[in-house]
Amino acid sequence: SVEEGLNGALELLDHGGRLAVMSYHSGEDRIVKQRFREAQAADVFSVLTRHPIQSIERNTILHPQSRSAKLRILEHQ
Repeated sequence: SVEEGLNGALELLDHGGRLAVMSYHSGEDRIVKQRFREAQAADVFSVLTRHPIQSIERNTILHPQSRSAKLRILEHQ
């Protein structure tokens, strides 16, 4: 379902639109990373986050469930 959602979202993006995806599991993050790379290789999208954005230490102390969260962003060129 992650792949279907990503594909659908990429089809809906207009020129200049951005897609931000937050994953909570390494398997999900791998799928997002690979799909973003594929989209960028087609020269239609550019990945804005070279490395995923992760929660800061202070936030993980207050909210332990956020420690595995990773945010990746892609932009339609």
